[in-house]
Amino acid sequence: MELWQSYENLLFVDLPGPRKEPVTLQRFTKAQHDKATEVKSKLSSDWNKKVVDILRKELESMDGEQTKIFFESVGTLMANQVRDLVTKSINAYIQFIERFQKDTYPTPQEIIKREYDPDTPFEDNFLTLKLIINGPNIAFENRLHDVQKDLISVVEQIVNQSQNLPRPENTIARADKMHLWAVQKDDEIVKIAKNKIEDIIEQNINVVEK
Repeated sequence: MELWQSYENLLFVDLPGPRKEPVTLQRFTKAQHDKATEVKSKLSSDWNKKVVDILRKELESMDGEQTKIFFESVGTLMANQVRDLVTKSINAYIQFIERFQKDTYPTPQEIIKREYDPDTPFEDNFLTLKLIINGPNIAFENRLHDVQKDLISVVEQIVNQSQNLPRPENTIARADKMHLWAVQKDDEIVKIAKNKIEDIIEQNINVVEK
């Protein structure tokens, strides 16, 4: 459908580019949640309504059996298009996290030293984590593995946006199927993405915890 051209480049994530000011974990995850919700809303309302308008015109020349086949074909097409958005969004998130994967990781001391060297480029980063005094020790306010967990959860949040998207024919007539097929949380693309992101973040945590 030509209609899809207006939606095919949408992403369920809002990822900062290089050199952007780092933000807190809470602000980063909220930005991903808000973007995912915004895009799903566009699909549920705007996109669905426009598809319904197209269906009404096409149905004028169809009999009952043709209508059933047509509805199923449209539902399959729409589900595949949503899956494509989910896939693109997950891949975009993987590529974003891969920015922080290195062959050799600098130590925290080396990073601090670079910050005061005008001839050295700033270290790429997107999160700012607070330090707190814990007795005789200084520690991160957020446990690093909790940070890892929250960043990995963005993948599941992307996948969740494919759930409960209404099928357009239900606006026209009662149908057996209410929603488009959703991408499942145990889908291979989800497993690969979570493992990849977990590994990269774990590498970064190991450097910080040395």
